[in-house]
Amino acid sequence: MNKLFLIIGMAFLLISCESREDKIQKAVSQELKGVLYDFESYEPVKTQIDSAFFSPYIDPEIKSLMMAFAKPAQELEAAKRDYNNALSSIALWDMPYGSAYSRQQRKEAISERDAAKKKIENIQMQLKSTIKSLYAQVLKDKTKDNEFIGWFVTQRYKCKTGGGYPAFGDDVFVFNKDMTECTFHMEIEEYKGLCDFIDQLMAVPEDEFMKRIENMDLLEQ
Repeated sequence: MNKLFLIIGMAFLLISCESREDKIQKAVSQELKGVLYDFESYEPVKTQIDSAFFSPYIDPEIKSLMMAFAKPAQELEAAKRDYNNALSSIALWDMPYGSAYSRQQRKEAISERDAAKKKIENIQMQLKSTIKSLYAQVLKDKTKDNEFIGWFVTQRYKCKTGGGYPAFGDDVFVFNKDMTECTFHMEIEEYKGLCDFIDQLMAVPEDEFMKRIENMDLLEQ
């Protein structure tokens, strides 16, 4: 019986002595398991661990709002191309003594211009709403800055792509205090873009921000 207790005690000691680095690596692996194309080829290269203090830069709500911002922004670029192409077509078929064909082409181009303009206006409404929400969340976050929430981790790793080629990844993670939950995860280049955008928002006073939003006209940009 004493031998059994000794074995159990040694097992408990081994579990309790698991290092912070080991726990973080397990947590990172678990997070990447559902993300990487070929997880079996995953190999960590360099990991850095720091204390994580709450800030707008690692707020999951802000990340979600940024993701909601990305798709309409891409749609905007396509809509603006359609709008400008339609304007070019209108000018091309604008003939004082044009044929029935040229008049029809111009009519169709005008219709395409109006449709693209309407789409741009709708996207502009979406983007204004999302930017306002982002700005409000940043202001809210600033009131609880520097609260210790867990661990900030950056890792470079190797993993095969869908084509079977080896590639490097660089990601940012935030884990809770006991390292059981990943609350934030982004590729490092996306994270830098997020930080830059937040810095731009925080640099604008609230009254000036609202004025800029109201005056924003994406057709003129």
